[in-house]
Amino acid sequence: MNRIGTGLSVACNLNKTGLPDGIYYYSVNANDTAGNLNSTPMRKVTVDSTPPLVQYTTPTDGNATIVTRNNTYINVSVSDILLPISNCTLEWNGTTNLSMTTVGTGTSISCYLNMTNLNASTFTFRVLANDSVSNMNATQLRTITVDTDLPTVTFTPPAYRDWE
Repeated sequence: MNRIGTGLSVACNLNKTGLPDGIYYYSVNANDTAGNLNSTPMRKVTVDSTPPLVQYTTPTDGNATIVTRNNTYINVSVSDILLPISNCTLEWNGTTNLSMTTVGTGTSISCYLNMTNLNASTFTFRVLANDSVSNMNATQLRTITVDTDLPTVTFTPPAYRDWE
């Protein structure tokens, strides 16, 4: 501990670095030359540099899936070792960020969003989530192709006697 000053007013400090993720408690005690003692209340410090774990869950379509419906349901589970999850955001086609519905609170939640009224096209998406101190993580990027166009069928009858 470093002591700064002398006499009736002294400041002390201690810098702890390199602490692994975890919850730490501390208090500070001080005494004078007459034997008087005082203490601060117990304080709590949380060190968290680890982002939450974000994983796709069913019924999310797999990567490179071709679907014949005009929607896709994106569902993830999110967990963090120490801190509550703050939110989930769907990144749609690399530019649009959409808020997702969250289920639960605390360090383990689910998030979902049903993308509807999709035109026949190819889309990319991933989900980003962060904890309460903004450690962020994302799922892998997935691609889905919506193919709602019916195929064209053309019948060409055979020429006379082609079947003989």
